[in-house]
Amino acid sequence: MNCGIGLLELSLDQDIVAIDEKNYHIKDAKDNAKFLGKNNVQWICQNVDEATILQCKKKRFDEVIVRSSELSDAMKQSFILSKVKHIIYVSDHPSSLAKDLEQLDKYYRIDKMIPMDTFPYSAKFDTIVSLIRK
Repeated sequence: MNCGIGLLELSLDQDIVAIDEKNYHIKDAKDNAKFLGKNNVQWICQNVDEATILQCKKKRFDEVIVRSSELSDAMKQSFILSKVKHIIYVSDHPSSLAKDLEQLDKYYRIDKMIPMDTFPYSAKFDTIVSLIRK
């Protein structure tokens, strides 16, 4: 979710469903996939919440990678109801991340948490959290 130009998705060999709300990100991601000769990714340009709900109803996902400052209640419910086994959650907002992790605690345990200084010379940072279904 929030795949941007698809660099992470294109580094994986599994079948991928990548979602982003910005049409220009999807266009760039498709161009990158064509350049790399990758055809294992389905690109969806749609509201991330709506697309997440729809995809979680249609398919069963072993893993979800989501980049977001905060997860919507709809996204959290979709992950819980579809029994996603592994969530990798990348957030740049520590207090929202803490709130989301508290709400997911009944269904997921924290496997790893890694803070990354992705914004040099600023106080901002990303946190990568690996969640495993209990």
